[in-house]
Amino acid sequence: MFAQRGRGGTGRRAGLRSLLPQGSGSSILLVRTILERGCPGGQPFLFRELSLSSTLRLHDFTGKSLVRDDFINAVKSNQEAFRLDLGDDVVERLADYYELVQQHNPILHLVGPCSPEEFATRHILESLTLLEFLPANARLADIGTGAGLPAIPCLIARGDISAVLIESKQKKCEFLKTAASNLSLGPRIQIIDRQFEEVNPSGFEVITCRALDKLVDKLPRLLKWGKSRTFLLFGGFTLLEALDNLEINYRRKLMPLSRQRFLFVFRKQIDQGKFHEAKR
Repeated sequence: MFAQRGRGGTGRRAGLRSLLPQGSGSSILLVRTILERGCPGGQPFLFRELSLSSTLRLHDFTGKSLVRDDFINAVKSNQEAFRLDLGDDVVERLADYYELVQQHNPILHLVGPCSPEEFATRHILESLTLLEFLPANARLADIGTGAGLPAIPCLIARGDISAVLIESKQKKCEFLKTAASNLSLGPRIQIIDRQFEEVNPSGFEVITCRALDKLVDKLPRLLKWGKSRTFLLFGGFTLLEALDNLEINYRRKLMPLSRQRFLFVFRKQIDQGKFHEAKR
């Protein structure tokens, strides 16, 4: 439903503002529009709105969000670079997750401002690079998960895996519960609102981390906590240097479309206070 023309202005700008949907809960900035003189070629009028999430949303008069289409198209057009072949149903559910993050992002700051295309490649497709390292029926722990990255995209893409999401910020945990419910992830997801050191490290064989604050500073404690499990850690050259300093033998996978983001893969065991690679 669209707002009726109000008394707050006159002329062309007021008329265009009257076309914007009500109830967004934020100030709306009109950025670009096709003016009232008509639609070239019979195309529908379009307008853009900029919400507090700093995400540019494009709508037509059906109320359909074309930003969702941009996200879906970006996933489909870039997934081959990540060696993925996602079904249409999976892509639609990933789009549901994307919209859910954008809905809550203005208040919770789940991810930094980015375009639908960047969210698709950097947040979704990069998260899904975990899949090739997860065996059938794997259960993983996602430390400092924030928006649920990388675990939630993996849970959407594969129905055989499950995850423990560990997040110390209570409001973000509430978002994760909402996401789990809305995305029908059900019993495959467990959410714990604690620091990882306060959690008993049992019931999972893989540990991943993409969004943990000050990961490099916490790395020795994380490795000690995780014991002899498989680690799948996202990071850049700073993390690489930290792993080298701890004498960790790892595989690194450069993220497609990036020159400085990696997935570090290793399994380690503790032997007399030193970290060593475990033979796989």
